[in-house]
Amino acid sequence: MVYLDTSILLPLFIREPKSEVVRARLQALLKHNPTISEWTRTEFASAIGIMARSRRLEQDVAHDALRAFHAMADSSLAVLVPEKEDFLLASRFLERFELGLRAGDALHLAIAANHGAKEIYALDHIMIRSAQKLNIKAHMVVERVSS
Repeated sequence: MVYLDTSILLPLFIREPKSEVVRARLQALLKHNPTISEWTRTEFASAIGIMARSRRLEQDVAHDALRAFHAMADSSLAVLVPEKEDFLLASRFLERFELGLRAGDALHLAIAANHGAKEIYALDHIMIRSAQKLNIKAHMVVERVSS
């Protein structure tokens, strides 16, 4: 099982310079039981909402992105439900101040670690670096894409 961070899902539904590269990479990951969590759904909705409220996305485009994401999650992804142990581990990760983790990323890492993910894929350098320091196998999906 591979765990997908929200950061690599957004470019699938919102056009940005790395969208095509991320889409191609995700196609390759589909054979490895890609997994997200219910926290991913929350974080995705938050990111889309921020874009819509700041007018970087039209509301109809934002709603279309949410519908498409939920359809993909329901049909193509395993969805984990965070448990008490996930929150406890996330708290321990956050207590390691040198990692620079944010709460949401700590929770993703804890869920992935506690539920047996072999690898985590993301677009967030801090999350990847922190995961590696925690001995969690993590990869950047896209290093650099020029626009």
